Amino acid sequence: FKPKEFQIVFSDICMDGVNGIETAKAIRQQDERLSIIFLTSSTDYALAGYQVFPAGYILKPVSKAVSQLKDILQHCLPKLLPTMLNLRMKAREVQLDVERLAYIDVQGGHRVGGRRGSVIHLLTGEAMAVDTSYKEVAAALMQSDFVECYNHLLVNFAAVAYLATL
Repeated sequence: FKPKEFQIVFSDICMDGVNGIETAKAIRQQDERLSIIFLTSSTDYALAGYQVFPAGYILKPVSKAVSQLKDILQHCLPKLLPTMLNLRMKAREVQLDVERLAYIDVQGGHRVGGRRGSVIHLLTGEAMAVDTSYKEVAAALMQSDFVECYNHLLVNFAAVAYLATL
């Protein structure tokens, strides 16, 4: 197993050598967000299996659980597709993967056609001035993990490493 090489892992629980739960624990140490789906013939491990936060627990034969499998996959699929943010930059369209964003603000006087654009701050520390207004960016990110924590400052909560409480 190598992190970021897989999007979903299907694992039996009852295997020779190490069992599926131990395998999932080892995977979780390297990748906390990977979708793991257990396929097994036994209900004996259902509670123990949830220690590793699987996306699902399906009893074999899978042919009798197709509806359940479809439901689990529909839940996992949005996580598999990178969410792209469409932006305008120097009169052309660009796309950025939302997971690369740290925060967005309207710092400075970047104005295009009388409108103020946005400044996109990436996790790498890079900043990009774009022509897309802050209001448009905020609307596009409304359903994601971004929160406006100050006037015109939109923060990617997935990128927050520490929160101080006062």
